[in-house]
Amino acid sequence: MSGELPTVYEFSTNIADAKPPQPLPTGEYRASVRNIEAAVSKSSGKPMAVITYFVSSDQYPADYTDGNPEGATGNVYMSLEESPRNIWQIKQMCEMHGVVASKRLNLTEFMGQDVIVNVTHEEYQGMPQARFRPVRAV
Repeated sequence: MSGELPTVYEFSTNIADAKPPQPLPTGEYRASVRNIEAAVSKSSGKPMAVITYFVSSDQYPADYTDGNPEGATGNVYMSLEESPRNIWQIKQMCEMHGVVASKRLNLTEFMGQDVIVNVTHEEYQGMPQARFRPVRAV
């Protein structure tokens, strides 16, 4: 029948020899906001923004070979719940991204803005993952 997917796949690499890819090495990188969207936290049910940062591959260390040749992305979650702590953190994020802080926050103003992110590693589902954290304006 047409439209059915095959049940056997051939790979150039022996799957039994596979090792987890290394995440983007730790350090600071220039990153741009590639996407931002409003969401609801699955754990708390409260509003948040999911910010996707992009680091271009030309910033990879010379010995880093596991990275996507198109660049690396990482998500940061910013709470949008109104509390003194969150309002302070939102203010800091606005300042880092060159977004005017007021009583009204337009998430689209973050798009395309550049910041310096600090990349650390954490394990997720048994694999090391890069974790992005914005630290300062460019």
